[in-house]
Amino acid sequence: MLERHAQALRAEEGGGDRLADYSLAARARHGQATAQRLAELGAVNRAALSPAAALDYDTARFVYEAMADQYGRYGFSDINLRPSPYVVSQMNGAYYWLPDGIGGRSPMKDAADAERYLDKLNQFAVALDQETEQIGHDAGLGVIPPDFILAKTLAQIAALRDSSPTGNALTAPALERAREAGIAGLDARAAAIFAERIRPALQRQSEALTALQPRADGRAGVWAKPDGEAYYASALHSNTTASYAPGELHQLGLSWVAELSAEIDRLLRAEGLTQGDVGARMTALDRDPRFLKPDTEAGRQEIIDYANQRLNRVKGLLSRGFTVTPDRPVEVRRVSPAIQNGAPGGFYSASSDPAQPSIIYINLRSVEENALWRIPTLLHHEGVPGHHFQDSVLREAGELSLFRRTVRFSAWTEGWALYAEQLADEIGAYEGDPVGRIGYLQ
Repeated sequence: MLERHAQALRAEEGGGDRLADYSLAARARHGQATAQRLAELGAVNRAALSPAAALDYDTARFVYEAMADQYGRYGFSDINLRPSPYVVSQMNGAYYWLPDGIGGRSPMKDAADAERYLDKLNQFAVALDQETEQIGHDAGLGVIPPDFILAKTLAQIAALRDSSPTGNALTAPALERAREAGIAGLDARAAAIFAERIRPALQRQSEALTALQPRADGRAGVWAKPDGEAYYASALHSNTTASYAPGELHQLGLSWVAELSAEIDRLLRAEGLTQGDVGARMTALDRDPRFLKPDTEAGRQEIIDYANQRLNRVKGLLSRGFTVTPDRPVEVRRVSPAIQNGAPGGFYSASSDPAQPSIIYINLRSVEENALWRIPTLLHHEGVPGHHFQDSVLREAGELSLFRRTVRFSAWTEGWALYAEQLADEIGAYEGDPVGRIGYLQ
């Protein structure tokens, strides 16, 4: 049963030649399917299951209960159980997540690959309009992103909309690979799809968000949205799998901050930084010329080169803590300048093709935000032994059910990546680098 469920979930999320269906109708279908899957689970006698099957059952019940709750709310949700109250924002939406995969990852070996790529471009335009439909739907419920989120989102959408039809993340990398493969005539066809379908869809999405600006304000918390307290509690539970009350978890976080701050204070003093509170001294460390590269394109490339060197360094230490290590390639690249102002400091993008590297993206909008002492722990979280290690091992974990290899909720994915930062410290990633260890603790 769970094998069938996993296959259905994968289809709902898209993959291969098809993008996910982002329409309101699809969301309703997914909600109905989730209710049906919960009913099927309810008919299972858990007591009769093996320990492994019982764990699969418990995982499935948690996932479906969380999904059923989220599909009954506004915003974005998926099988990763990390809901967002806004289907499109400075860090979410088709315009944000899909261009790199379509332009940078689509196979381009022959004419058939080229046709599939063009079809993906057409699907991308459809996805944009489907999201725009949900923007209007959620606005009708009173869900308006804060003014600063709207401003950043609109700027990023405009950057893609106003780009050259053959010179953006959707097209430029794919067209270059097509030329290398000797595939003729693709530039004009891709440019036509961008100009005639994608750009107008981006404009419609921009207009929908612009229309919300008179109703937006600066209140950032989801508490300010309809049923916001319940939304927050739901998101907290699905992200953590724990039953903490929001206030209880907040207090736990404050205690951890105090503990970590005391350790950082000790390390800063050992570096001769004794004046001011911990935050002020770390700000001073950010501005220390020893850890800064020039605020130029060449300087940014030096940061990427340094990051790849540190990534290779930790790979060489893995045998100190692991008996199994993945051999899938991974490398560091910069976040596209088109989305960098609203993007996080770094994130991981897994490759479904073993021949193509997975990517750790670093946001280089500011060289000061990327002082070299901050870089290593980002790599350990996003890459090795973090998300890349996790994703690579999971893909080869044939002993796990397909369902367990399909659902990836935050308590597991981010929980591992945070633990991986600690593991990197334990296997010696900061030997001779006490300032880098400050970055890990920070």
